[in-house]
Amino acid sequence: MIANEDRRIPAPLAAAIAVRLDSMGEDGVDFEPFEVFLSADETTEWFRAWTGNRELNGDRFRVFGQDGTGGYAALWLIRPDRVLVEQPIVFLGSEGETGVVALDLGTFLWLLADGFGPWEAAT
Repeated sequence: MIANEDRRIPAPLAAAIAVRLDSMGEDGVDFEPFEVFLSADETTEWFRAWTGNRELNGDRFRVFGQDGTGGYAALWLIRPDRVLVEQPIVFLGSEGETGVVALDLGTFLWLLADGFGPWEAAT
């Protein structure tokens, strides 16, 4: 399993984020990436508020961006035998929407290249 302390953005995602930050507002995609993952504390605070369950933590998520409503895009650490870039990408919307956006980082990068953000892909 990926160590909870490892919060470095994978190089392919960092490169895509840099391109995305340069083109925001030009393509109609509602996605604002973060240059770093949310911290463990921020992720847990958000996840508890989002679910209404104070017992949960956000250890299984690496949040790396949001849409205009505050919905988050995250790597979901659900595959214990896989590295970070092989984990699925999910969208967790501000109004409770959920969706698997891509099966892994490579697939997600293809979606971004084709003009889809996490919300667009999930909905």
